[in-house]
Amino acid sequence: MRKGRRPRDPSQYPPLRPPTQGAPSARRRSVMSETPSRPTPTTPARTGPRISEDWAATLTGLLLLGLCLLGVIPEGLIP
Repeated sequence: MRKGRRPRDPSQYPPLRPPTQGAPSARRRSVMSETPSRPTPTTPARTGPRISEDWAATLTGLLLLGLCLLGVIPEGLIP
């Protein structure tokens, strides 16, 4: 420790969260009961395979690489 500096006293800082009262589930229920319920819009069911954007980009890159290696795509077409 450096000279001239006192160690910090944790009691001088406020707590990060105020203390809670009651069980969290009881608080959550009371908050949810006060909120007016709204009808949720229905979404049409998706058919077919679901693929994320990351996997779509990966497959596209692999396809382009394969086409370049086979010579279907000429050199210089894809930077």
